[in-house]
Amino acid sequence: MVTLSVLVDWRFDDVVHDELSNLDETNNCVDVSVRLDDGQARWLTFVTPDYLKQLLEDWSDRTLFTS
Repeated sequence: MVTLSVLVDWRFDDVVHDELSNLDETNNCVDVSVRLDDGQARWLTFVTPDYLKQLLEDWSDRTLFTS
């Protein structure tokens, strides 16, 4: 039998703003905390496709793995 938890509460953890350009009105990256009816808590990050694109472009010149 599968038991599903139900969302009880959620909140924005920070002021909604764009981390990459520091523009408050763009809302490209948002952290949200949720609480479920069984007592579990989760932290979620929502981003727009434009935010991900900019993030990847910023990292494109960096080496992630070195030999």
